Amino acid sequence: PPSSSTAGPSAPAMHEAAFSLMWVRGLPAAGNEGCLGARLRDLVVGPIKLAVVSNYMIDMGWLMTACPPLTRAQRLVVVHGEEAGGDIVRAMRAVLQRIGGGLEQRTTLHAAPLPIQFGTYHSKFMLLQYEAGPRGGSTDSASGATAGSTGNTGG
Repeated sequence: PPSSSTAGPSAPAMHEAAFSLMWVRGLPAAGNEGCLGARLRDLVVGPIKLAVVSNYMIDMGWLMTACPPLTRAQRLVVVHGEEAGGDIVRAMRAVLQRIGGGLEQRTTLHAAPLPIQFGTYHSKFMLLQYEAGPRGGSTDSASGATAGSTGNTGG
């Protein structure tokens, strides 16, 4: 039956949607509801077998605070655009050491080759593999989930 409400349709809840869009600071509440307002803390959950995180610049302290399950991942691969032996990479390693629990030994930091100074690497994505499938919802041990972004989300 038709609804008597004049409001438009609402977005499906995040867990009901085939995919979700990231939360964006500054949007009206309706623009960040349900599957339109996913945050990393909602997507990076449960025991993680493998996590691959890629971004030109990574604030390792912020990332580990925003996504605590990454600190317990069996394997973490971080692809970044920083100089391999530079201060920022040393700072990333210091965060991994401070967290402890063997995280530094389970983590690979990989500097993406940047043959020219600008415009060669700006990918932002996260690939997550779980033992029990996406968000633990499957018994297929080869299953995984993907959280991706092509822009800065601020949250």
